[in-house]
Amino acid sequence: MKTSLDHLPSSKRRELARVVEIVHEEIADAQALAGDRQRRDRLLKVVLFGSYAGDKWVDEKNVGKGYQSDYDILIVVSHDRLTDGSAWWYKAEDRMLYEPAIATPVNFIVHTLDEVNAALSEGRYFFSDIVKEGIALYDLKGGKAFAVPQSLPPERALEITTRHYEWWIGSAENYHALVQDAATRGMLNECAFLLHQVVERLYTCLLLVFTNYSPPTHNLKTLRRMAE
Repeated sequence: MKTSLDHLPSSKRRELARVVEIVHEEIADAQALAGDRQRRDRLLKVVLFGSYAGDKWVDEKNVGKGYQSDYDILIVVSHDRLTDGSAWWYKAEDRMLYEPAIATPVNFIVHTLDEVNAALSEGRYFFSDIVKEGIALYDLKGGKAFAVPQSLPPERALEITTRHYEWWIGSAENYHALVQDAATRGMLNECAFLLHQVVERLYTCLLLVFTNYSPPTHNLKTLRRMAE
């Protein structure tokens, strides 16, 4: 995996270094309050992927147009105890959002090494692209490497994509029917909740169809960023 950030301006490299520092700090703080077993859990890798791993990133904020690409970050940990966002990662997300030294939005996902390697062995191209095109910002010394990405036969990819599309579009349509029913009854609070479900399912459908991956979150902001 690549390790060089020479294609990025020094300001971006400093921001990414601060992102990695925050990840380390938050894990250390959380582990200080955890039991003996959790203290043995480790941060294994931090990988930059997406537009900033190549030359497709955009930062028009400085020229008055407003659009700015996010940093897409894969955080790899040793145990699924560390993948619980509500227990471990909400503070890190807040800190990255309000940290003065980070002017670029940060979007991160957290998985165990076993999860990522299983996905690579299954030919899931979202993770394969990360390994092939991503940049390692941190790699635990002496830690295990990623598995070799396997290719997914086109007919199998079509089968998986079709299944994702049919299930999630069908679910979104069902929830939209419930929205219409609630609207006729004047149940506006329920309409808002159900519309959230519709949008969540449409974003999830798009992500699964194009990448065979969707993060385990109900946060529409996160899903929208990844869909974009």
